[in-house]
Amino acid sequence: MKYAVGVDLGGTTVKIGIFTEDAKVVSKWEIKTRKEENGSLILPDIAASVLENLKKQGIDKADVKGLGLGVPGGVQPDGSVHSCVNLGWGRVHVKEEMEKLTGFPVYPGNDANIAA
Repeated sequence: MKYAVGVDLGGTTVKIGIFTEDAKVVSKWEIKTRKEENGSLILPDIAASVLENLKKQGIDKADVKGLGLGVPGGVQPDGSVHSCVNLGWGRVHVKEEMEKLTGFPVYPGNDANIAA
């Protein structure tokens, strides 16, 4: 079976879910958004939490098709963000950094656009 991970990055909490390819919820949880140090802890925290939960669920990383990430700011076509004031971010290459941290394809987008 193949899986996908969905992440909603908010200014207070990050909501995360693991889903089967037919959209059934396997697991959902949230973690605190740690904005200290100009938000540099946020993406590593998300990646660590996702990888830990996959392990708890007995899901192999190779079975994860990708990670969708809703970001509260403008996401450029290359997957970077120029600024997210409420997260303390200046320019952050969200796609590239999360792919390095997780090993999955990452698909970031503006959270309002994704919700719509």
